[in-house]
Amino acid sequence: MAESSSSSRAAIDAVLRRYFWGIDSQQRAVVLACFADDARIRYGRGHEARGIDEIRRLFEGGAVAREIGLEITSTMHTVSAVEIELDGDRATSVLAAVAHLVGERDGAGRIVVRGLRYEDALCRRDNGWKIVDRHHSALWMYEVVSEPV
Repeated sequence: MAESSSSSRAAIDAVLRRYFWGIDSQQRAVVLACFADDARIRYGRGHEARGIDEIRRLFEGGAVAREIGLEITSTMHTVSAVEIELDGDRATSVLAAVAHLVGERDGAGRIVVRGLRYEDALCRRDNGWKIVDRHHSALWMYEVVSEPV
């Protein structure tokens, strides 16, 4: 039985939000489960990975942390808008989010706040909707000193 348009949109939205939950709760397995085994991702300035093993290594290597020069200790991503276009067992989405990246640089607490855009292609597989292509880009960014909690 074919999945309805509204249930497909809900399932895709759940995948996109689960990705952020995995990032923010530092559960790499949750993050990786959002991607197809043959997925491609492009992050930041020239970071690209093809296939789940390369994607795992990209996340383990902290490409974004290196790019902004911050030793990240925690993150909080908030979705501000998402648009999903369905085409049978394929879909595209554009998602806007704000990320708060908390960490240290040169011994001082810092918070980097970034406006992000995620452009995704997704495909329905036997185990649900998966991201097959992701392009992540930062639209703007600012940094403030953080205080201990």
